[in-house]
Amino acid sequence: MKRAIGILLVVCLSFLSGCPSNNGGQIGFIGSVNTTDSGFTITGKVSNTGYTDARHSDVSIYLMSSNGTVLISKELGTLSERSSLNVSVSTKEIPEYIIINSPSFWTYDQISVSYYEIENGGSTYVQEVIGSKDEFPVPVPPNSSTPG
Repeated sequence: MKRAIGILLVVCLSFLSGCPSNNGGQIGFIGSVNTTDSGFTITGKVSNTGYTDARHSDVSIYLMSSNGTVLISKELGTLSERSSLNVSVSTKEIPEYIIINSPSFWTYDQISVSYYEIENGGSTYVQEVIGSKDEFPVPVPPNSSTPG
């Protein structure tokens, strides 16, 4: 019994100490989203708030229609542990989805990525959290594939 408790304690302490793992972090957006009759603006930061040494290159934001058409995309750069990337994008069309993506997100066994979907007749966006690229509601670049 003592051995089982000791092994469990070592496993728990290793997890809490920040030992390397295949955890890509928690990717999300903090800022403001404004919709008006004349268009759409998003301003703020994309951040990785996870406790990990993950480094994500080629992070982009995609404003997408309900059928998966990219209305506008913008490359943001490289996102490191507990860092953030500035976002400022405007378009005349109001997107159905605001999606943050990077090919490196999906190389991790564990990752939480937020995307945002319009609701209430186009007045607000609700956050959804996924752990796999296949969970996006529409195919997302780069290397788009149809969600399963």
